[in-house]
Amino acid sequence: MELNVNGEAYSFEGTLLQELLEQLKAPAHVAVVINGSVVPRTERAQRTLQDQDQVDILTLAGGG
Repeated sequence: MELNVNGEAYSFEGTLLQELLEQLKAPAHVAVVINGSVVPRTERAQRTLQDQDQVDILTLAGGG
């Protein structure tokens, strides 16, 4: 399937969000937004992705 991940086209063979995060080697502490909706961490293992989904993986940055 074709996804848009952080603004870039991305081909993905899996179906679950958790599989995508593992493939991308995303850090454990990220926020994930799919098509404008936040996906709680507890739902990532069951959340399926659809062709053309917009996936944003966000990390928090501290600073002052």
